[in-house]
Amino acid sequence: MKLIQLEKPRKGEEVCVITTDAGVIKLRLFPNKAPKAVENFKTLAKKGQYNNMIFHRVINDFMIQAGDLKGPDGKELPSIYGESFEDEFSRDLFNFRGALSMGNAGPNTNSTHFYIVQSPKVDQEYLDLSALPLNAEAKYKEIGGRAYLDNRHTVFGHVFAGMEVVDKIAAQKTDENAKPIQNPIKVQKIEFVPYSE
Repeated sequence: MKLIQLEKPRKGEEVCVITTDAGVIKLRLFPNKAPKAVENFKTLAKKGQYNNMIFHRVINDFMIQAGDLKGPDGKELPSIYGESFEDEFSRDLFNFRGALSMGNAGPNTNSTHFYIVQSPKVDQEYLDLSALPLNAEAKYKEIGGRAYLDNRHTVFGHVFAGMEVVDKIAAQKTDENAKPIQNPIKVQKIEFVPYSE
């Protein structure tokens, strides 16, 4: 089985560029595997909804999360579909280090939150509990990640450049709610461009 999410983008493939206060993160998206999640993320990003938004939940050696969008009334904004939408799990995508996944509050509660897995290691006990293809298990051991998130959170993209930026964001000092204490790092803008390197 090929681990498609770890392949380099093809020339001309549309990629996602997240510019943050800490540097640039470049990701591939997988619209053929998670069409609703990708469309939701892209539409919100193109409207500028994620601009100047902080990474509000940061846990070093785990993940960085953003997308806590609020309306003028202070209420959390829904997805572009007007409500939560269903999970899109794929046997081809995993919560490896670098995975872009939907944050949720349980099954089929996807809205605007997203996270990037930063964990440089994998917990063996979760690998033992997971029915993973052998090459996926080997890759978890090699690059890290959180195997127990598979089939709980929709993976819809993967970082191919800028993991040092993800690590920098994850290293911020936080309070007991995992919120950065001072000068939290923000998303400046998110763009979608053809891959040309």
